[in-house]
Amino acid sequence: MRSNPDSKCGASCSPVYHGGMSSASGQPPGEPARGSIEPSLKFDPPARWSKAQFEAAQAVSAVLADAIPGDDFVAVGLAGAPGTGKSSLTRMVAHHLEAAGSPTLVLSLDDYYLGKAARQNLALRHALFRQRGVPGTHDWTGLLADLDQLRAGNIEGLRLRRFDKQADDCAHRDTFRRVCAQPRVCLLEGWPIGAPPQPANELADAVNAMEAEHDPDGAWRTLVNDHLARYHRDLETRLAQRWYLRVPGWEAMVEWRWQQEQEGPGVQERPGGQATHLQSRADVEQFLRPFQRIVTHMQDTAPRWADRIITIDNNHLLSLD
Repeated sequence: MRSNPDSKCGASCSPVYHGGMSSASGQPPGEPARGSIEPSLKFDPPARWSKAQFEAAQAVSAVLADAIPGDDFVAVGLAGAPGTGKSSLTRMVAHHLEAAGSPTLVLSLDDYYLGKAARQNLALRHALFRQRGVPGTHDWTGLLADLDQLRAGNIEGLRLRRFDKQADDCAHRDTFRRVCAQPRVCLLEGWPIGAPPQPANELADAVNAMEAEHDPDGAWRTLVNDHLARYHRDLETRLAQRWYLRVPGWEAMVEWRWQQEQEGPGVQERPGGQATHLQSRADVEQFLRPFQRIVTHMQDTAPRWADRIITIDNNHLLSLD
C-alpha cells in the first residue's frame, strides 16, 4: 500500500521520529524530526510528575522495552483511557529502545482522526459522530496503509499525518512528516488499540445519560462497536504485543484529563482568539461521555486480551501486573 499525502486530513525527516508527539518535541511544523538517540538523552517528564512517579515510570518502561521481541520490524500497541498518560509512557519506552540501539517510531491514533468535513458526512448516519473520539471517527484505512508500508520497509514517499486538536481538524499536509530510515519498532498508542468489541447483548442498555438521550435505540453504539470489531480484527495480525494502561476508575480518568486540559494547550486560546471548548471539568466530563462504554469494557476485559497490563494507581504510580 502507498500512503496518500493528499488524504483526508505533506513534510518534516529523521532516522526515527516520534509521530503524534509534535507538542512534546518542540519542533516547529515542517521541520525535520530529530534523530533517534538525541531525544533519548533529552527526555523531560511532564512537570506534574514527582520523583517517585518518574522512577516508577522509568522502571516499567524499561521492562516493557526489554520484552519487545525479535530483530525484525515489530509493532506494539498501547491502549488506555484518554488522559491516563499513554503518550508519556510510549515516549519513555521509545527512549529506552533508542538508547539500546533499536530505531523506534511512535504513531498516535489521535493523528488519524477524520477532519471536520469527513465527520460531518459521517454524522449523516448518526449525529454523535460529529465529535471525534470513538471508533469510526478515524482514517483507519490510512493508518493501516502507513503501518503496512513501515512493515514492508517501503518508506520512500511515506508521509505521516498530524491532527490539530485545537482546530479540531486535520493539520495541513505541509506539516506531515517523512520517515527517512527504517525503524525496527513501531509503537502505536491510542485509547482503544487492540481492544475487542462488546458482545451484542451488552449494547442493549445505555451506560450514561448521553446514550439514553441521544442514542435511545442503540444505533450509534452498535455502529461504534462494529468499527471497534474492525479495529481489533485488523490489528490482530499487525501487532506483536498489546499493552493496556489500567486506571483506578472512571472518575479518576475524568479528573486526570481535566488536569491535562489545565496544564496543556487545551486551555489556551486558538489563533484569532477563539477559545477551546474544554473550559471546565464539566466540559471534560461531557466530552468523555462517548468513551465511557468502551473504556469500562476495556477495564473489565483487559486480562483476556492484553499481553501486558500496566496499572496506574491513585497516586499516578505505575506498576506491571
